Amino acid sequence: LQLSVEAESVGEDFSVLKRAKLSLVDLAGSEIMSTKNNISRGHKNELTNINSSLSTLGNVMAALGDMSRTHVPYRDSKLTRPIPQISLLPSKFEEA
Repeated sequence: LQLSVEAESVGEDFSVLKRAKLSLVDLAGSEIMSTKNNISRGHKNELTNINSSLSTLGNVMAALGDMSRTHVPYRDSKLTRPIPQISLLPSKFEEA
């Protein structure tokens, strides 16, 4: 789920536009699949995809923490594709 909000403040000689985006991601999953569990093929595929996405998220976090890395695998999963849009740089924060 992604929520985007825009607010504009207009004065006599100025205009300020602020944008915010909130992404909610369900990280549940990582369930153990065993041959003893009687699960459908579709559910098994879903669990495999969830675990793969969580593994990719871990790889992205590790790459972001390693300053010697020149490549971060953002595009390896739908879960990690929005991460480049997030900036923690103080210069990107706009507060009035």
